[in-house]
Amino acid sequence: MRICDFVSYDRHSILVKVESRKSLSVYRKIFNDFLIELNSNEKCDFFFKFGTKEYIGYLLVFISNKNIYNYLVNFKDKIRDWSSIRIQSRETSVFPKYNGRNLKIERLGVKPLDDKLMSNILRCKGDSFIELNEQKLFEIFSPFADDSKTVQTRFVKNTKIEKPYPFISLDDSNKNNVFITFDPNRADAQFANLFIKNITLASENIILKVTHSFRTKRDDIALQ
Repeated sequence: MRICDFVSYDRHSILVKVESRKSLSVYRKIFNDFLIELNSNEKCDFFFKFGTKEYIGYLLVFISNKNIYNYLVNFKDKIRDWSSIRIQSRETSVFPKYNGRNLKIERLGVKPLDDKLMSNILRCKGDSFIELNEQKLFEIFSPFADDSKTVQTRFVKNTKIEKPYPFISLDDSNKNNVFITFDPNRADAQFANLFIKNITLASENIILKVTHSFRTKRDDIALQ
């Protein structure tokens, strides 16, 4: 097992200290009101999830816009690159607030996984055959890819495939599994798994459990 205290950060995820588990709609309104008050032309979506295990007492927030993320995590240090975000009002008190007080925000980090797991590959496992809906799964996971626009080249069974991260692929040996592959040089898959534990495919009435894929000899060969 890998033992390491090294922490990886992305440019999207934060922790918010919460004293009680209010409805997620309460925090969604707080952040939406913050965007309105910020009076920025930046488009931004938020994903919320109450923390469990080591994150009990925190709200996990994924911020789709990197500029908004930078604004929030650098706020207390007053290190704002005003040229990177078009803000109409430079009022220094603009920040997500609850009962008139600024929320306590810090960066969310992840530590290396056990070596038996693939840190950049997620497995979506169902109890029955999965009809692969690549576009829908890409829409679900692509916000967590730091770059989901740049086309990547890979070869599958001697077939050249050119698509951006994350790659969506059905398990040939077990049709109950779908693999989601992110950039191996980043921790995007780990952040995605913090926010997504289960997926419901409504059209098929199937619930997929999302975990990291176990490492295989094929994975080790591919990384050489």
